[in-house]
Amino acid sequence: MNERWHPPISLRRAVRIGAFFLCLNGIGAAQDTKQESNISGNNNTVVQIIGGKTPNELREISESAVKLAQLSKDSGIAIAVLQRFFMDVNEANVSPENWPAKLTEIATRYNELRTQLAERSSSSAASAALRDQARAALDAGQFDVAENLLGQSKQLNLTAVARLDSEKDKVLNEAAVDAGAQGSAALLRYDFAAAAKYFTEALGLAKRSGDRAKQMRFAYKAGQSFYEADELEKALAPATEGVALRKEITDTEISECATLTSLAWIQAALLQFGSGMRSYQACLNTFEGRPLEYLRELDNYAFFLKQNHNPELALIAQQKAVAIAKSLPTISIDDHAKLLCNLGDTYLDLEQYELARQTLTEATNFDDGRSDHVGTHRWVCLHNLGTSYGYLERYEKADAILKSALAFALEYYGERGSVAITLWQLGWVNENWYKMDEARNYYHRALEIWERPPVQRQRAAMATAKLAKLAPGPLGVVVRPLSADLKKQKGRQSPSGWEILFVEHDGVAANAGLMRGDIIVTVDGKTVSSMKDDLRTYIKSKKAGSDCSLKVKRGDAWLTITLPNL
Repeated sequence: MNERWHPPISLRRAVRIGAFFLCLNGIGAAQDTKQESNISGNNNTVVQIIGGKTPNELREISESAVKLAQLSKDSGIAIAVLQRFFMDVNEANVSPENWPAKLTEIATRYNELRTQLAERSSSSAASAALRDQARAALDAGQFDVAENLLGQSKQLNLTAVARLDSEKDKVLNEAAVDAGAQGSAALLRYDFAAAAKYFTEALGLAKRSGDRAKQMRFAYKAGQSFYEADELEKALAPATEGVALRKEITDTEISECATLTSLAWIQAALLQFGSGMRSYQACLNTFEGRPLEYLRELDNYAFFLKQNHNPELALIAQQKAVAIAKSLPTISIDDHAKLLCNLGDTYLDLEQYELARQTLTEATNFDDGRSDHVGTHRWVCLHNLGTSYGYLERYEKADAILKSALAFALEYYGERGSVAITLWQLGWVNENWYKMDEARNYYHRALEIWERPPVQRQRAAMATAKLAKLAPGPLGVVVRPLSADLKKQKGRQSPSGWEILFVEHDGVAANAGLMRGDIIVTVDGKTVSSMKDDLRTYIKSKKAGSDCSLKVKRGDAWLTITLPNL
C-alpha cells in the first residue's frame, strides 16, 4: 500500500469553519495543529478496530480498565502498549475529535516497526539479541527503551564495518535500517527532530551501502520529519533527493506522487509557491489512465492551493474535479458529497455566498440517507451551509440548519471543540437576528466548552502552529516576491515587487487601504529588488512612531500609500 502525504492544517476563521477541508482518502479538520503523514501498513486487526471507533468510544476505552482489556484481547496487543498509545496522543495535545486518525497512525507505525524487527536477519548474534530485546520492549510499550536498544544494535553493526570488509555493504545496510527504525520509533513519540536526525543518518548509511531504494525511502522520510519539526531549510534537500531517486526506481511503499507532494508542501512553506505548484502538478501527471485516483489528488491539490493563499486557482481545480466526478459512474456517493462540500467551502472563502449555498445544499442533499459514512464532512457541510444562509441574512433558515449541525456534532463528538464552534456560530446568527437572549445562551455554552482543559490545550497549540514565515507581520499582511514565473502565471505585465496575499482585518495595512492583490514596488523610495531585508524585517528596523511610504500597483493604477505612526 502506498504511503500518502497529509499536510498540517490550521484553523483560518474563528466564527465559521470555512477552513475545514475533506480529503477523499481521509478526513482533515482544520482545528488541528499539525497532522503528520499517514504511513500505510498492513490492514491488521488493531488498525481496523481503532479506525472503526468514534472519538467518544475511544475516550471511554482509555478511561476504562475493562474496555482496555477487551481491546487488548480483540487486537492481540498488550495492555501496556495500548496504554502508551493513549498516553502519547494525550501528551501530544491531539484533539479528541482526531483520536481515531492519530491512534490508527500510531498503531500502523507500531506494526510497521514490529515487522521491520521480525523480518530482518542479522550477521551478528549480539545485534540479533538486541533487536529481540527491542521488540520485547516495543511489545511492553517501552518505546524509548526500544529506541535505545536499536541504537546499540546499530552501533554494533557500525563497529563491525571496520573488520568485516567482505560484509561491509550488508552490515551498512543493517545499520541503515536500524537508524531508520530509530526514526520510526521517534515518530511514535511525536519527536520529529529526533526522527529527522535518525532518518538523515540512515540516508547517509544507505548511500555508503549503495542501496538506492533505501536512499529514496530515508530521504523522503527525512524531508517529512524536518518539515514537521519546522526545520524547513533542512527539509528541502532530502525531499528533492527523494523525488529524483523515486523517478529511477519502482517502490511499492512510497509512490512517486507522495514524494512530489511532500516536496511541494516544503517548497510552499519556504514561500517557493511557483516551484511548489509545479511539483504538485507533476504528481497529478502520474495518474494518467487512473481517473478516480487523479480526481482524488486533484481535490487534494485544490486544498494545497487554498492553504497557500490561492483560492481562485483552488476554485478552478475543484470545479474541474466536480465535473469529472459527474462523468465517473464508479465514484462513491461519499466521495461525490465531499467534493461538493469542499467546493462550497471555497465559495465561502471567496465570499460568493449564494454559490456556496447552492453547492452545499446539493452536497447535503446528495449525501442525505444514501451514504454509510458518518463523520466530519457531513457536519462541515451542514455547518457551512448554515453559515452561508447567515451571510445571506436568511437567519431563520441558518438557525435551523446550524441546529442540525449541532445535533450531528453532539452525537458524533460529544461536547468537544466542534460543538463549541457550532454553538458560537448559532450565537452569531441569533445576534444578527436580534434574538439577544438566545445569542447570549449560545455564546455562554460555547465558552463553557472552550474553557475545559483539553480544548484549552488544543487552542493554545493552534495558536503556535502557524509557521512564522506565513504569519502576518507588524503590518498585518502576508506577501511573497513576484517572480518571473508568477508574472507569467498571472498572465499580465507586472513590475518586480511583493504581492500581497492576505490582509489582516483591522491591521495597520488594512486601515491604510492596502488590499489583497496589490503589488508593493517601493518602500520609502527604495525599490523592492534593491532591498536586502524582507518587508517584516525592514518595518521592525524603523524607529518607533515613524511613517512608511509605499508605492503600490493595483490593477492598472499606481498608488502612494502611507503607513502612519508605526
